[in-house]
Amino acid sequence: MTAGRASTVERGATSPMLSRTGRILLAPDGLRCEGVPSLDEFERIGEQLQSAHRMLAWWIGDWYNAGEEYHGEVFAQVLDATSLDPDTVLQYARVCRQVVHDRRRMTLSFSHHREVSDLKPVEQTRWLDKAETETWSCHRLRRELARHTRAESRLWVLVEAKNPSDADALCERLRGEGRSAKVIER
Repeated sequence: MTAGRASTVERGATSPMLSRTGRILLAPDGLRCEGVPSLDEFERIGEQLQSAHRMLAWWIGDWYNAGEEYHGEVFAQVLDATSLDPDTVLQYARVCRQVVHDRRRMTLSFSHHREVSDLKPVEQTRWLDKAETETWSCHRLRRELARHTRAESRLWVLVEAKNPSDADALCERLRGEGRSAKVIER
């Protein structure tokens, strides 16, 4: 604060209101009730809080990306001047860069989007659509992605055979089932 100039919000002074729903006020220093708010007022403010919570990571990530785009590396100084955790901000920024606005699903959490952020855009869309349509939790999406990744990878099972004819017969049976099999002698 400069000499002769008062801070806009001093200790004990009334904070500027951010939002008002009936008798409930959201201010920078917390929530305040005037009188006895109705259950409907609490429900509406709860919806506002939920929306703000769901959007915050997107706002922070996009803020960082835009600042870096318009001001380059010097923008990192702006980040340093905030009390935001740099690792968290950089994680949000990475997800925002990799999951562009058109692919974001506001019915899904930021965490859902973080799970698909390393995939190709077409795959992001496919998995986000599936998670949205089937109302998957973030944990369910993570499990489905892991299962899909395992299904695409090749797993080999090593089986010891007593003699070459047993090994050949087993390989032939497996090939007949559409599997890959080979005999390795050691």
